[in-house]
Amino acid sequence: MREVRVETTAAGPYFEDFWVILNSTRRSIRIPDRLVQRVLPSLQSLPNFDNDAFIRATGFAEKAIFLCWRSAEVVVS
Repeated sequence: MREVRVETTAAGPYFEDFWVILNSTRRSIRIPDRLVQRVLPSLQSLPNFDNDAFIRATGFAEKAIFLCWRSAEVVVS
């Protein structure tokens, strides 16, 4: 896995409020907010997972992206 981010929406209470996105080299997995509780303990065990960013994201009501974790092997150019 290369990074974990949270994408928030402004869709309102009848649709997903946010998605957790797991990005790898080959694909991305989108986890809807209603299922995040199943994977959150594993995500929080990642070294330097940013819980503060995750908490801010889950309370955000507009469209945005919050980076919660990035592999140390990822080179940003």
